[in-house]
Amino acid sequence: MAPRGWSELNHEEKQQVCDAYATQTNPELCATFNLNRQALESASRMFPDDKRFKTGATRRRAYLNRTKRSMDNALESEGETGDDPADVLAKHRVQEELSALRKVRKEKLDADVWTETVINALEAQLPRLSPTPHSPPPSEDSVVSEHILLLSDLQLGSHIDSDEMGGLSEYGWEVFLRRLERLESEIQSIKDGHGGGAVRRLNILSLGDMADGISIFRGQPYELDRHVAQQVTEGPWEIAQMLVRLLASYDEVAVYCVYGNHGRVTERKEATPTTASWDYIFGRFMEQFTANQLNERDRRRIQFTFAASWWLLLERLGTRILMIHGDDVKSWNQLPYYGLERARQRYVNLIQQHLPPSSGPVTFDILCCGHHHTRAYIETSSGPILLNGCWPGGSKFSAKVLQAASAPAQWFGEIREHGGLSALWNIALANPDEMREVEIVTD
Repeated sequence: MAPRGWSELNHEEKQQVCDAYATQTNPELCATFNLNRQALESASRMFPDDKRFKTGATRRRAYLNRTKRSMDNALESEGETGDDPADVLAKHRVQEELSALRKVRKEKLDADVWTETVINALEAQLPRLSPTPHSPPPSEDSVVSEHILLLSDLQLGSHIDSDEMGGLSEYGWEVFLRRLERLESEIQSIKDGHGGGAVRRLNILSLGDMADGISIFRGQPYELDRHVAQQVTEGPWEIAQMLVRLLASYDEVAVYCVYGNHGRVTERKEATPTTASWDYIFGRFMEQFTANQLNERDRRRIQFTFAASWWLLLERLGTRILMIHGDDVKSWNQLPYYGLERARQRYVNLIQQHLPPSSGPVTFDILCCGHHHTRAYIETSSGPILLNGCWPGGSKFSAKVLQAASAPAQWFGEIREHGGLSALWNIALANPDEMREVEIVTD
């Protein structure tokens, strides 16, 4: 009976062929189902992916069957001539080895041709690639930038006893002086190393809580080593001397002031004028003490701006900065981050409607605040938030009630013309040598 075509098989036979295709060789299938070889090969291309590929065992069996048929054919043809069967087998093996060698040689030649083609193409293309022109870096004078210092939460007058804190923290007048000296040294180091002569202006953002006050909570006088009158006179005098020295490194210094909750002059939170604050008095003394040490020409190189409200919107080199103290921003689980993000967006909505159309679509670029004694840089979809650190570090309240005490630190950054905040440094105020080891009782 003549072999059948694929169309001559019924549906059940076609399914049987499909199921057996992977495990039987084509000759075996053709013999089992009396099927035309070409029809089987054409139909197999339409089989499902999991059935149209031969298994490894099936491919090996097919190879052995082909080899056996080839050898049988060779023996049969040579037998007609009367040759020795052993010689026939040896001749056949030699032919197989020669065939394998020809295949390897062809593959190597193909690889050599491909490699040579790629090399020729690269050699033809490389001369067309002109070198990138090298231009010298822009001079420092062509980059317009300014430094910003976030200065807040000094809480001058606060006294934190190391023994009462169990060695976790310490703060007082002498500690403040050491940290102020370290701050000035770090500013000068950054200026010399990263700014050089290109940065000619320092903007100091005073965010409040400069003085610790005297009636913020009951029993506060017990935790003070300076009366409030000393806080707002002796502290400004020390900072004013630092400002005068910084004028040797900067052409201009500008101080912008908002006020914190520790500047409150009343025992309780009451409706009072914004400037009825120890922070405001602190800033005014600092302004006067600075001016008293300068001649008329140098006095024009330093300026003080005092906010009439609890917030101040500052613009320098195309970057707008909103300054607040941050005591009205609520924390969640002792973290102010969610509250700050919400506050940022609300300030955007609040201020935007009062800006002139010519001011552009951006209300402000950076929100700067203090109060929370936790240094953080928070990136939001509308711009960054700089949460400043503090000077005392941990207090008895933060360590005992909140089980938290951050390292004393302040933010220092650089803004570039129409480039926003381009660099940010964390200035650690506490010298590592000051850190006291916690006592472990073994007796």
